[in-house]
Amino acid sequence: MDTLQIPSGAVVVGIDGSEHSTRALAWAADQAGRDRRPLVIVHALGVLDPYWLVQPGVDAQALKESMIAGAKEVLAEARDSVIAEHPGLEVSIGWKSADARHLLIEASEHAGLVVVGSRGRGPVKRLLLGSVSLGLTRHAHAPVAVVRPGADENANDGVLVGVDGTEESLPTLDYAFRIAASRGAPLTVVHCFWDYESAVLGAGLVDGDNERYAEIRLVVAETLAGFREKYPDVPVRVELARGLADEVMLGLADKNDVAVVGSRERSSLSDLILGSVAGALVEHASCTVIVVPRS
Repeated sequence: MDTLQIPSGAVVVGIDGSEHSTRALAWAADQAGRDRRPLVIVHALGVLDPYWLVQPGVDAQALKESMIAGAKEVLAEARDSVIAEHPGLEVSIGWKSADARHLLIEASEHAGLVVVGSRGRGPVKRLLLGSVSLGLTRHAHAPVAVVRPGADENANDGVLVGVDGTEESLPTLDYAFRIAASRGAPLTVVHCFWDYESAVLGAGLVDGDNERYAEIRLVVAETLAGFREKYPDVPVRVELARGLADEVMLGLADKNDVAVVGSRERSSLSDLILGSVAGALVEHASCTVIVVPRS
């Protein structure tokens, strides 16, 4: 049926039958089980009335029915594979004749987490779905996990989060703690700064115990206040780094299973000059990236 029913707080995963979406499905099912949340598997069929459907010699109705049947088959196979691996997990499926990005943004209004692969099937869909993951992270109402190629091969067990010392970063930090707690993983909190040495020495970690960075340490400590008590079982390591945040985070991503960053709805001047940290990670990180919307 061309409708979607998204239980509040569910983990929603978009699939298209590609290897990348299969990887995303496995990650989403695992995380839904950890969070004890229902899993909803969705498939975007695209707009079923494009120009080529009404070309001479094309049986539009038969083509529509074939596309719908194919979507149902892909969804049913995905549901069965998840239930086989996670027999206690609540799993539902749904499809809609809509653009993938629009469908997932709509689903994010009720979801607790939306999961996608980083690329789709075929050269055209690679271009389209590359923009789907980026567009989704900018406009979704819920956190979005982009499962990068090779993420399932990452043998590390940790969560990475970047903080900037502002109140806007608190929801991102809280979500990173939640993910670390659900996975029984340590959390690395990174704060990046720029000083006169950054241009010469480049990006990299600094000695956080150095008195030169006492003020920066205080900013991070104030940001973390209360989270250690809220999540007492999560081991926390704080790292200070000079240089651009996207460069630093990318360098640390391959040492973790998950990287968590915030997303701004409106581009700032710094985004235009330095680029988007979330965008850089979604496009280039070696681990799964979760982008948390900022209000």
